[in-house]
Amino acid sequence: MRRTKLHEYQNSYAKAMKPFGLQRGIVGSTAKHQANSEYYRQQVIQYEEDIAQLQADIRREKAGHHPRVVRQGRPFQGKEGTG
Repeated sequence: MRRTKLHEYQNSYAKAMKPFGLQRGIVGSTAKHQANSEYYRQQVIQYEEDIAQLQADIRREKAGHHPRVVRQGRPFQGKEGTG
């Protein structure tokens, strides 16, 4: 299928879906699709890094070093919701 025809399809679909709040993608974008397998691979790497950090925090806690706990980007200061 020709690029111009695909471009027309995207424009007409965006126009038809506008009442539902959908917007057309960026015209001329060079963004590339990320395969699901790559996305999940990156998620696993991030989870492993998070686990390693949590395990290091636990080791420090057991050794008597108390890391500052952060919840939702703010220091945790006692009772839930007061941080």
